[in-house]
Amino acid sequence: MDAFAPVFAALFTNSFFSLILSLIALILSIIALIYSRKAVKKTVPQVQAPKPPEKKEVEVKALEKPAKEAAPEKAPPRVELLQAPARPPPAEVKGIPEIKPKKEETTLGFDSLEDLATIIGMDSLLLFNMMGMSIESYNVSEENRVAASLADFVATIRKFDSSFNAVSIENDLKTMIFAVGRVGEMEVFALSVGKTELELEEVRELLKTYLSDLMGRTG
Repeated sequence: MDAFAPVFAALFTNSFFSLILSLIALILSIIALIYSRKAVKKTVPQVQAPKPPEKKEVEVKALEKPAKEAAPEKAPPRVELLQAPARPPPAEVKGIPEIKPKKEETTLGFDSLEDLATIIGMDSLLLFNMMGMSIESYNVSEENRVAASLADFVATIRKFDSSFNAVSIENDLKTMIFAVGRVGEMEVFALSVGKTELELEEVRELLKTYLSDLMGRTG
């Protein structure tokens, strides 16, 4: 043994040999750790977690409510449409002349209301009746609505003055509302707006002649 002592001393003092020994020791320690864990798993009994108690289904009987007696059906309210009373025809005003068709060959030569308005210097002309209906118009927008409003205006004034048949307002323009005449049972009114120099009676006579000529041509 004494003879091998120098050999062992040389091996242990060699650094390379020391590294090999340390690696071997590390490998052996890892193998020992793996085997020890396997041994622990085999010896320790596996404990299973207790199962939660099963919930028993409890049948709950719903209390049946007594059925309510059906309420007697109410008859739907009856709605009756009341018809508005018919608008009575406006009362005739005495003194308004009747317009008759002109049978003579000589006429004023007005082919339209526009021609008449241009000659007498009117910007707008409207012929309407007391039922609020437009008969003929020139340069009047929404003539039916204007005719209805003017008819209501005349009817309202006649409630206070039954003989009312004309009104004239002069500002920058001359505005006139007047009765032209009667055609049968229908009372014809006119609205004229413009810078005419003619008086109300002159414009009325021209419109009467125009309507007479028109009735003669179409009659």
